[in-house]
Amino acid sequence: MTLSSSRMTLRQSRFYRTAVLLVILIAGAGLLLLSPYRTSRADSASSSANVKRTDRKKLRWEHVCIIGNAQKEADAIRSHQMWENEFVSLWFVWGEKLQTNPSQLPSRIKLIQTNEKKKAYDCEYVFTHDDDLQFYSYDEKETRPIHKILSDILLRYQPAMVGFPWAVEVSPLTGFDSGMILYHKSIIDFFIPYTPRGEGGFNGHWSLCAHFLTLFAPNLLQGAALRVNALPYTNLISFDNVPEDERKPTKYHMNAPFRTFLSNGMINRQQRWGRDMTEYDLLWRTELPEKTVDRWTILNRLVNFYDITHPVISKNKWIREHFTDSELDNFLVIDQPMVLDFSFVIHVFTLNRKASFDKLWTSINQANQISHPVSIHIHLDTLESDNNAPFFFYVQYLQSLVSLHGRVLVSVNSKHKGLKQSIMDAWTPANSKEFAIFLEDDISVSRHFLEYAEQMVARYLNPRGAPGYSPKCMGLNERNWAISTAWGAVYSPDAWNDFRKWYLAQPPSLDPLIPDSLTNRWLKSRSWKKYLIRYMYTKGKFMIYPNFPGGLSLTTNRLEVGTNDKISGPHRKLMLDRFNVPLLDLERENFGLESTALGIEEREFLRKITAVAENTGRLKMDLIREFRHPQTNAAILDEVIAPLQPGAQLEYSIHMLPMNELKPYDVHFKKVKSISSLLEGITPKSFDKCTLIMEATSGAASLLPALQHYHSFSHLESILVIWNSDEKPPLLKAPKRNAKRRRRKVQYDYRVPIDFVIPDKYNPNNYLRVHPQITTDCIILSDMNWMVAHDQLNFAVSLFQGHFYESLIGFARGGRSHLVTPNKKYEYIAATDGPISILEMSGVVLHRKFLMLYSSPAMNNGRSIVSEEKECRGVLLNMMIAHETNKGPVIISTTGNSTLQIESDVVEKRSNCLNQVSEQMYNGSMDLKYTTSRFMPPKPVLKRSMKVIEYPDEASPSFKQHKFVDKL
Repeated sequence: MTLSSSRMTLRQSRFYRTAVLLVILIAGAGLLLLSPYRTSRADSASSSANVKRTDRKKLRWEHVCIIGNAQKEADAIRSHQMWENEFVSLWFVWGEKLQTNPSQLPSRIKLIQTNEKKKAYDCEYVFTHDDDLQFYSYDEKETRPIHKILSDILLRYQPAMVGFPWAVEVSPLTGFDSGMILYHKSIIDFFIPYTPRGEGGFNGHWSLCAHFLTLFAPNLLQGAALRVNALPYTNLISFDNVPEDERKPTKYHMNAPFRTFLSNGMINRQQRWGRDMTEYDLLWRTELPEKTVDRWTILNRLVNFYDITHPVISKNKWIREHFTDSELDNFLVIDQPMVLDFSFVIHVFTLNRKASFDKLWTSINQANQISHPVSIHIHLDTLESDNNAPFFFYVQYLQSLVSLHGRVLVSVNSKHKGLKQSIMDAWTPANSKEFAIFLEDDISVSRHFLEYAEQMVARYLNPRGAPGYSPKCMGLNERNWAISTAWGAVYSPDAWNDFRKWYLAQPPSLDPLIPDSLTNRWLKSRSWKKYLIRYMYTKGKFMIYPNFPGGLSLTTNRLEVGTNDKISGPHRKLMLDRFNVPLLDLERENFGLESTALGIEEREFLRKITAVAENTGRLKMDLIREFRHPQTNAAILDEVIAPLQPGAQLEYSIHMLPMNELKPYDVHFKKVKSISSLLEGITPKSFDKCTLIMEATSGAASLLPALQHYHSFSHLESILVIWNSDEKPPLLKAPKRNAKRRRRKVQYDYRVPIDFVIPDKYNPNNYLRVHPQITTDCIILSDMNWMVAHDQLNFAVSLFQGHFYESLIGFARGGRSHLVTPNKKYEYIAATDGPISILEMSGVVLHRKFLMLYSSPAMNNGRSIVSEEKECRGVLLNMMIAHETNKGPVIISTTGNSTLQIESDVVEKRSNCLNQVSEQMYNGSMDLKYTTSRFMPPKPVLKRSMKVIEYPDEASPSFKQHKFVDKL
């Protein structure tokens, strides 16, 4: 590291030229392995077939050869003489032309530049050397010169690699930097040509190569990788000779991305390496010369901590020269069956509630063990009240936990994150083989939950062998619950990585809605599932979930009070009855069901999947084709548990359903024909915004104030004006729809596009037709009589996006009613403080599908009535929606607003419309329903009250009124 920015740039350009020289220098050395890395004769013979050797008789043997780069001749000569000319050295001078005559140079040094002939040596060790290093003896009483100290250590230990401590920073085994390393010739091809060479989109850079060295040198070579503390060094042209308070280390911008890229290949993502290592990570001893370590030992060490299919190592020169393709294939499939398989990380999310956590922890440890690797990561979130002794005791308790399933890691948040952020920060998959199981601490698991996860992943989610694999599969649930949760869901690593990238790219203002979903009322600030559902809806992803007889499940929810569950009283019992389900236990009587007894056929079916596997002594389960109840012929089981045979090539039961034969359901839990219909992906932006439609009959004088009022409404996508005036429409300075981005920012008078529809002739039905300019599902109808305040209209839209997308939503001020007269006629009631069954078309919110229905041939007779009498338009729309939904309108009550007044002749016309539409459209029946939902819009404070009033379907002077208030 240097202070000069120009120096940093020059290093990158000279680096590979130096590396080429190093490869040429060692080309004649061959791979004659000395202790401790000498191989057996069989290994040597196998290796020699793949290596082109140079006749070593023609080469001069040297114990240590220095190859370095220098900016100036003087720097190269100084570095060479520091070792008292005892080591042969070859220096590439890149900063100036060579001036010194070779005959005048010190002995055993050669300075070169491009296109010069190089001399080859048979070097036992190759020393890559920077020109700004100053080595010295750590022991001030040491009398031996530094070259003698180094030679004696090499002869005594004969290490595979040697690094040196930097005087500025002391950390175990992190002295492996590409500018000050000794490589034994037997292992040098593993590191040189230096990595990265473009792997993962990274270009070669000296600091990136240092990361590769600090990861693989200690973990691969272990005790044969030494750091010679007897010979520390300083940097003459670096910040180590700058006072500590003035040090500002130069940081290469690709360091962090490359470290992440390297970490993604590690088997244990939490394993410390590089500068993060401590003395406690050094569990091996220094290897003495007499010990032989062959190529298989190296390979086994490598696969124990790293994925050799990772791009950074998959084309490694040393591996390719020492192993044939068939040897690697046999090693991966037979000797190391898990290398091409998968592993699990169980992520447990908890608060400071030990009693709840212990229930989950007990159920996890009682679960049957599986053959694939499992680790457990506990995430403890903190509250402001947790700064006390009981909390710290709880932390110590968690840190003391052990499990037979695998390693236990505990992470404690320094401040409160909440469940959403905890989950989004919890897991970055180590590689494409690491699957995650999410569990909140109010969950209990079946003893078979890991077996189910293992076998279903092998069957459907493992890209390396599962014949039914689909990259569109997000994962699988462990309970009969068709929503992605942290209640025992298993997530695929590649899909989760893609989801996190998508999530981080979303603007903070996005409310991740999907069309016509009850999840839209969830708060985006607290729900991570809301984002996941939006992502899956957009990308065409899907989940697999079980369908066990009797409602049996692999997980159940105890509904502990926490971040999102604060329900108490009678409502809690209702929720428990829904979420607390029986756990599958094949070792118990009736398999875990208590209230419902399994029939003979069901028992016989479940016995078929409880055969004990001879080789493991654990339960072996099988997926069979759909089992139908003999009396009802109803499908009671679609997928159970698939058998697992560890290895890269898995064999499956002929009874296991292929992915394309599983029963698919859409996001609204409606069955669809095939899985392919789920994979298209839909852009849900049509539900994010609304189109406001208004009718202009009085010209621009009344239109412009309405446009000025509504154009800044936050939920608007566009405004559509039905122009029914004799005047010409005004020219408006508004943004164009799908306009190309301009270099110069244009100032508009309006925030959203404003489109005009100018009919050939006036027809009141044009107001409710589906025009091509309408691109949203949310429709707002407005007129010039009453301009709704933005906060009130915003509340109406939130109701539409939440539970009431299939209802007509409006305000009590525009509410009307109807009555049945003694002679069986219907009357239109204009002023009402009671039940409402009709809404004026001012400030109402509805779904686009109702406009499509209004425009359909089925409504021809109704539209004919409207063509003759404009006042029938609102009556027809209200009656049509009530007929389709069998519901009354959703009413928003506002204070201080009186009912909109209408003339008596209009009331009479609308009464006639009621009877005319009833007779011609609905055979004389009246489908209008009195409101069943009335809401109060939120106040400027955080909480809002929701008031719901229920009325009978028929109007009555003495109707019973039910009210309750629920804090949302």
